[in-house]
Amino acid sequence: EGRQGGEHPHRHLEDDGHYGATSENSWRNVSFFTAIRHLASMAITLFSIVMISAAIFTKQTTATGEKQVPTFLAFLVFWGLLAWLAMMEAGLNCMVGLKPVDASLYSSSHRKTYACTKLAHRGDNLERFIVGRQYLDLMCVFLTSFMVSTIGDSSVLGMPKVVNDIFLASGLAVILITIIFGQLVLVVNAAHSMLDFMNNYCMIAITYAALAVEAS
Repeated sequence: EGRQGGEHPHRHLEDDGHYGATSENSWRNVSFFTAIRHLASMAITLFSIVMISAAIFTKQTTATGEKQVPTFLAFLVFWGLLAWLAMMEAGLNCMVGLKPVDASLYSSSHRKTYACTKLAHRGDNLERFIVGRQYLDLMCVFLTSFMVSTIGDSSVLGMPKVVNDIFLASGLAVILITIIFGQLVLVVNAAHSMLDFMNNYCMIAITYAALAVEAS
């Protein structure tokens, strides 16, 4: 909209200098309550990671405890699937956001992004991509749940029963980790730099995989 020549859609964030200034001074403008809230959120997130990791390596999850999946493999699969899930979630937003943008503006500077959008924006492929990605999302959520769902009265790190019940038995730790690392972190970052975010082979693979799943 109103962009000409070689100007790219994501550069307007930097041209007026506001984006950099906002990032630099962000903590100076944060209230005490907001700072406490951020620190508490970070602490709970890190604690959830520790609890889930301990459950995996002490073989108290469905995969490692009942199905005898090697602990290190379960750990890698869990985080790998979360990364894949995050790429798909953020990639969808980028696909939709770039649809009204003239692809010729970034065909030379972001070749991999151009390869993704050229395919996904052809005909009804965007709708097909959304459907296929949804099935892949469900697969990722199912497998991550299998890897880290705890069994019985799981107890890790000598924590009180109430702590284990809140974070492990209830599934709170898994929910927090999945939402934060499997969605929010990359989705928020991708919103500021859609072209750069999609400019990789992983997004190309996700595009083809989603369309292949929908076609099947």
